[in-house]
Amino acid sequence: MQVLEPRSSRVDDVSPSRRHALIVHPPPADDTTSAIESLFDTITTTNVENALSALRRSTPALVIVDTSLPEDGARVVCRAAKQIAPPIAVLVMTADIVAVPAMIRAGCDSVLVHPFSPNLLFTRLARLFPARYSCRAIPSAASRFVPTNRIWKAACPACGRTEIVSFDAVAIRTWWFACPACGQTWIGPEAPDL
Repeated sequence: MQVLEPRSSRVDDVSPSRRHALIVHPPPADDTTSAIESLFDTITTTNVENALSALRRSTPALVIVDTSLPEDGARVVCRAAKQIAPPIAVLVMTADIVAVPAMIRAGCDSVLVHPFSPNLLFTRLARLFPARYSCRAIPSAASRFVPTNRIWKAACPACGRTEIVSFDAVAIRTWWFACPACGQTWIGPEAPDL
């Protein structure tokens, strides 16, 4: 694991050819970091400036960002990651459901709502990178990812717009939903009325 602190140049040590994840998380570190380290080489920072520098210098396969970063840091990192080619998978962790619609608009591919267990994190990563964790994986497919946020052509209960997003399970057949247009979030059945 590589930890970046303000004004660090250690991001230069990361080889662009290695599969790695960039974790942008305010202190203290939690179980998430050690779980990710078991699957990826990691670069960890608590600083948006260092995260943007890491994105410019070496393209990670995955960016994990927490919405508890100061100001608008999580959204800034997410947008920067989505502007890089080839696309980078962005997993957002949050305890603040109200922040999710803005992260969806910024382009995040998956959302995990705190608290969650490392098992749920592993499951989500397997869904994001199905070829990497499949026993039938082919090398050329290993870099592809599949977003886990699901877009539905169903009406938002607040504004009536017909494009909503399910982003995390609450219970069996019950999901968190967000309307990117109006910013409303709610809990509903797995398959909303179409």
